[in-house]
Amino acid sequence: MAVKKETAGNIAFATFLCMLSPITLLLLAAAQETGMIAITENAAGGIGMCVLLILVAVAVVIFIFSGMKTKEFEYLETEVIETEYGVTGMVKERKKQYEPTYIRNNVLGAAFCILSVLPLFIGVIFTENEFVLVGMICLLLVLAGIGVMFFIKGGINHATMQKLLQEGDYTKKKKKEKASPIATIYWPVVTALFLGYSFITGDWGRSWIIWPVAGVLFGAIMAIYNAVKGRYSDN
Repeated sequence: MAVKKETAGNIAFATFLCMLSPITLLLLAAAQETGMIAITENAAGGIGMCVLLILVAVAVVIFIFSGMKTKEFEYLETEVIETEYGVTGMVKERKKQYEPTYIRNNVLGAAFCILSVLPLFIGVIFTENEFVLVGMICLLLVLAGIGVMFFIKGGINHATMQKLLQEGDYTKKKKKEKASPIATIYWPVVTALFLGYSFITGDWGRSWIIWPVAGVLFGAIMAIYNAVKGRYSDN
């Protein structure tokens, strides 16, 4: 629990960096196109991509170090365990104490994610300036990133206690079921599509839309998969 508490903040911050990574690229591209700065299109794209890759690289390093710290506890996600005397009671008490924080994080996360589109709508109402509108998209990413940080930090800490208590997604029954191979295939394909489309068209300012669409689509695919799997399991 101590290790997860430490890494939860790191993972949330690393995810935030990934969401911020395209902002410089978007702003420089818009500033160059509108003539706000005297810079070539290639220079704007090059600088923006350098910043994007640096931020993503820092995030990946954080992800790797966080993963290394928690690797020895991975068995808690897949193996049925028996806790020592007093551990279950202690974890239940910790979970009860953490519940208000978990709820608050979810509420704040949802609020930031929902309100993140507000700057874009306000921008569309009051101006047609392309740079301002791109700036509103960047603000959208910042607000959504803050919301995601709340979700991740609260979710990781809450899931840690569920793993120890074998509740929620970590019940003995679910641990015995084989993990779905869909995620293993789906996200590399989405990444390949994102990179392929972005490099071929050079439209980095719009290609990021692939990610939220893919996230929503993944939820639908998994719901269908689980429903079909459950039907065959019942039969």
